[in-house]
Amino acid sequence: MRSLGTDEVIDYTAVAFEEAVEAVDMVLDLVGGDTRRRSLEVLAEGGLLIPLPRGLDVSQEAAERGLRVASIIVEPDYRGLEHLAELADSRRLKVSVSRELPLARPPRRTSTSRAGAPLARPSSP
Repeated sequence: MRSLGTDEVIDYTAVAFEEAVEAVDMVLDLVGGDTRRRSLEVLAEGGLLIPLPRGLDVSQEAAERGLRVASIIVEPDYRGLEHLAELADSRRLKVSVSRELPLARPPRRTSTSRAGAPLARPSSP
């Protein structure tokens, strides 16, 4: 995670993350439920919440707080996730960041991935 620019990694199952960090620019919510609403507490003004699992809609609450929400639609792929887990476990999954874009321009990032840029690939053994 640090190689992707993460300043601090927090295990949300061990620590109440909303007490450990504040004023972050972006939260990628891969958990959903109550975690989504708690994520609003740690965002800086103008911050971006990207909720991945469908569920609790916090867009109105976010807007009232001066925050943004950008949804991503993903089709679950059990076999693909299993394969990615195997690659990660064997340390053969490498993430390559081709460029960094400001959070103020998420549509450009989306179009970059649609253009076929590799997001992750296994490395050679």
